[in-house]
Amino acid sequence: MNIDMVVLPEMSLTGYIFEPHELDDFAISIDEASEFWSRVASETGIALVAGFAEKKNKSFFSSGLLVDKDGQIVGYHRKINEMPPFSTGTDVSAFEFNGLMTAIILCGDLFDDGVVGRVRRLELDLLLIPIYRCFDMRNPDPERWEKEEKWAYVRAAAGLADYVFISNALDKWEKSAFGGGLIVNKEGSILAESPHWSDKIAFVDL
Repeated sequence: MNIDMVVLPEMSLTGYIFEPHELDDFAISIDEASEFWSRVASETGIALVAGFAEKKNKSFFSSGLLVDKDGQIVGYHRKINEMPPFSTGTDVSAFEFNGLMTAIILCGDLFDDGVVGRVRRLELDLLLIPIYRCFDMRNPDPERWEKEEKWAYVRAAAGLADYVFISNALDKWEKSAFGGGLIVNKEGSILAESPHWSDKIAFVDL
């Protein structure tokens, strides 16, 4: 099987960190992130989307970038729907990737009316969404996922692009990210999914 692109979760390198001392220790600059993920993409020949904790001067962001198979940065986004100690991004931009009009948003951006309005105006072919999502009570909770959470994501993704890729982190301890992922089309149909509490890869042909 030939893989052309991999979508990794929010803060792929560290897991979701938010304590100031953690951010001081582990957040990296956009240049450092670009250098690292460019090397990975060019060595594997696979385009990738990756989230990372970004440091710029004294500010921190949850950010994501798309690197093509040759290691070139073709897209970048700073999360807009975020809380302190993070700073927030200000815009959503479209870019061309393999002939597709594409954008990146991150996690809570998907449920932010302002962000979603901007995304709709872009008339995208492809929307890439790294997330870090956990339940506030317990993990795993497959019943809650199957009855409620999964369909909230599907409803939010429907109509935003021809294809929406959502990739969650998996940290197997209580109140941590519960894994899984979804690939949803414009009509709101699930084309492929990675199950709750799983790091199984979901595949789709575009």
